[in-house]
Amino acid sequence: MVGGILKPRRWGRKKNENKKKKYRGSPTTVLWSGQGTLAYKYYESDAEIVVKWVMEGGHGDTVCGMILADIDALRMASDVLIVACTPRKANQVAHGLAKQALKNCGDFFWIEEFPLCVARAIQDDMPV
Repeated sequence: MVGGILKPRRWGRKKNENKKKKYRGSPTTVLWSGQGTLAYKYYESDAEIVVKWVMEGGHGDTVCGMILADIDALRMASDVLIVACTPRKANQVAHGLAKQALKNCGDFFWIEEFPLCVARAIQDDMPV
C-alpha cells in the first residue's frame, strides 16, 4: 500500500457556488492506493480539487508539487490507474494513517520499518 497527504493552500467557496456550501473540516487530503502490484493502482482522495490536480498534472510549483510528482511517477509505472473522489468517512483507516504521517513527517523517514501504531492500524483493518 502507498499513502500520501496533500494540504491544498486555498479552501472556501468557489465564486459561483451557493453561499451555504463550504468545505468543512481539515484541508488535509488523503490519497491512498489499494493493494496490488505496480500493474494496478487505485487512488482515492476526499477532495475533488486534488483529484483534478492529479489528473491534469498541474501545480508542480506548489507545496504539494513533490507529492504530485511522486504520484505522477507511479501513474507512469502503472498499466491501469483509477483516480476517484471518495468521501472521508468511507475509509477511516486511511485517514487515520494520513494523520499519523503528518505528525511524523518531519521527524524521520520510513524505509522498511514503521511505527507500531501504523502496523496496528493496518492489522486491524485486514479482513478476517
